[in-house]
Amino acid sequence: MKVNNFITRSITGLLYVAVIVFSMVLGQWCFAGVMFAVAGVSLWEFFSIVSKKTNPIKIIGIISGLFIYLIITLFVIDIISAKWLMLIIVPIVLLFISALYLRRENPISDLSITLFGICYVVVPLALINQIMAFSISQDMNYVLPLGFFVILWLNDSGAYLVGSKIGKNRLFVSVSPKKSWEGFVGGALFAVGSSVVLATNFVEMKLIFWVIYAVIIVIFATFGDLVESLFKRDLGIKDSGSILPGHGGMLDRFDGVFLSVPIVVFFLMLINNL
Repeated sequence: MKVNNFITRSITGLLYVAVIVFSMVLGQWCFAGVMFAVAGVSLWEFFSIVSKKTNPIKIIGIISGLFIYLIITLFVIDIISAKWLMLIIVPIVLLFISALYLRRENPISDLSITLFGICYVVVPLALINQIMAFSISQDMNYVLPLGFFVILWLNDSGAYLVGSKIGKNRLFVSVSPKKSWEGFVGGALFAVGSSVVLATNFVEMKLIFWVIYAVIIVIFATFGDLVESLFKRDLGIKDSGSILPGHGGMLDRFDGVFLSVPIVVFFLMLINNL
């Protein structure tokens, strides 16, 4: 059974990586389309799991979230100007109006969790297109988003390999009993090591940039992982879904993205204005 699970997990992982990488290679629009699909599935998963304790406005919330994704994405890839960002207000207002007509028992709770889901899931996945746009503007094609995912994946892999072998000191035992400081350090070493390789192969950005890039991703991806573990622990579930055999749900695969992407985008905007 364990062997079969390992094979299933490996095949799913390879397909997942292939889809992400090829979407980058095919360009900004293809990558944005894949992230749009990820946003839709992830938001559905989020609303499904929190339905154990709350009652999100699921369908209207997903439609609103995807509309907000489109507006943010069109802005970051320079298709629309900043004034059109005001359109984000429209689906938010419609959510409030829908709560009026739905006549829920707990409208404040339902609206709060719906809006939280959009902020937590959709906004980071829309902002990841800014990493792609910045990469293209620096004549680096898909290098920065590729580097982001390579560092993220190697951090996860290093943390798992080292943590499962020598992990003894718990990182955050009240939230995730299996995660250890040894695993965190191991993942960080894998990630920073990969940043050195990236700096060697993509010399448009200096080594110091890639190292800082990796450190930011490691720290905030780890927090993202822990935050999702906190949510799942509160809800009493192991995985957010089952769409990715051997890996769980889409939220499980992108948990490190949700908190790290906004900080990475801020970092890129900061160095772009120096």
